[in-house]
Formats: sequence, C-alpha cells, structure tokens
Amino acid sequence: MLTLLDLPEECLLQTLSTLAVQDVLALACTCKQFARVTHDDVLWKELAFAKWGQQVLELRQQPAEESEGGWSAYCRHRMSFISHKPSPLALVQEQYADPWQHLVCCLLCSRTSGGQIIRDTISSFLRLYPTPSAVLCTPNQELETTLNPVGLQEVRCKAVQSMSHAFLAENWQDPSEFWGCGRFAADSWRIFCRGDKAARVEDATLQRYLRWLKSGKDPQPARKPAQKRKARSTLPQMAKSPASTRQLRSRRQR
Repeated sequence: MLTLLDLPEECLLQTLSTLAVQDVLALACTCKQFARVTHDDVLWKELAFAKWGQQVLELRQQPAEESEGGWSAYCRHRMSFISHKPSPLALVQEQYADPWQHLVCCLLCSRTSGGQIIRDTISSFLRLYPTPSAVLCTPNQELETTLNPVGLQEVRCKAVQSMSHAFLAENWQDPSEFWGCGRFAADSWRIFCRGDKAARVEDATLQRYLRWLKSGKDPQPARKPAQKRKARSTLPQMAKSPASTRQLRSRRQR
C-alpha cells in the first residue's frame, strides 16, 4: 500500500504546501521521514507565499535562505500556534488568532468605543483583504472606503499599510516597532499570539482578561438583583397609657 512517503520529494513538498501550518507541524511529529521533509526550506517558502501572498517574496529584505533559520524561522516568528477558549468578556481580539489579522484588529480598535460597528468593520475589512499582500496591492481610496464607518480612515489606512509592509519586510521582534502600533496592540499580541499570561499591561480590558485567564472566573460577575423589602412606616407609634385605655372603655359602655 502506497503512502505519502512513497511520492517523489518534489510532489510531496507540493502536497504539503497546500496544508495548514498546524497540520504540517503535526505531521512532522509522526515519524523521522516527515520531520526531515517538513524542515525543507522550499516547503516553508511555499507556505509563506500561500499565507501572505506575493509581497512576501518581494519585500523580504534579506533572502530568507541566507538568514539564520531560513524560511522556517521567518514563518514561525510571524505565526501563532496558540488557541484560547472564549472568555465571558467576548473581546473582539479573541476572534483573530492570526498575528497579522490580530494586529489589524488592534489598529482598527484604537480610539473607538468597541461597539458592533467596529466589529462589523473589522470583519468586512479582513474578508475583503485577508492578507498583507492584499492590503498593499489595494489603492488607498478603496481601503479608506471600507474603513469609513469607524472614522479616521486615512490615519487607520496608513497604519495598516505601514504595519503590513514592516510585518513582511523587516526583521522585527515586537509589534511596538511598527508605526502606529502602540502599547495596546503590542500587549494584545503578546497575550493572544504568544500566550504570555505574565504580561504587564496598561489597558483595563486586557487586565480583566488576564485575571480571567488565570482564575477561570469572570472578573466582574453579574450582581444579583436586590430583594425588595417591605416598606415600614417612619412615623413613631404613640404608646397608650392605662388611663386613656379606661376612658375609652367607659365611653364604649355608655
């Protein structure tokens, strides 16, 4: 019976390049042959192209084949292999585990109330432009039209484009190095994409999420409705003296 390992190596690499990265990594744990094949730099180059588009091949400053770790290290640094269970806080960032999409989400959340409009806009934007290459190859006017519902569309468009370019081209270590990515985006990336439960964050919502992540309980549970108490009269009751009681009885007898 033939197996995948019986295929010529070129055909095997082409087949593996169609899989999700998590599936490739899982396959590498099955046997030594797959572990060797899945470390091939050609495979990771194809995975990078499939995930981020043509721009990843054009913007790479230093050829990945010549850099330390090659395409494998390049891809692994820009991917996330962490999954989180939904929290009772229902943060919009929880919906986007992919690091690039997560950063786009944080950039678009900045200076908003975080209502349903921003959630719908992020969903629509990432549906139309699912990769950094799609963003970089789209005219500004089209991007700004999609971002119009949340306002500041010119600033947000510039921030997303700048981040997308640096995400693919530069040898970065932390999202705070990107133009437009502040403390909130960097902290959110550490928590959701790197699984850093010990991150020191300033944002109150992220602090609540970390408390929930560590305890497993809603940091601000809903309060029980207060029980209604019977209203009591505030007027003082007059005590009846024995004399007044005898007078009342005598009047009734008459």
